[in-house]
Amino acid sequence: MSLVDAAKQKTQKQVLIDDLKKVGESLEIKRLNVNLPAKLMRDFKVQATLDGLKINELTIQLINEYLMKRRNEEMSK
Repeated sequence: MSLVDAAKQKTQKQVLIDDLKKVGESLEIKRLNVNLPAKLMRDFKVQATLDGLKINELTIQLINEYLMKRRNEEMSK
């Protein structure tokens, strides 16, 4: 990974962190219900706990990462 790529990645991570901080402050909140296999949900909860994150925070982070990835793919076409 080049230094430029590392800097972009750090910037993207900072954007995600900033988005997480905004939750509950100024963003309108919508509920997301997802049916998951029991084992996947257990593993998700355990990993989130080990990482010191709440499921809500981690879900927001994952969705933001997905959207950012898709936008970058669209821009590079």
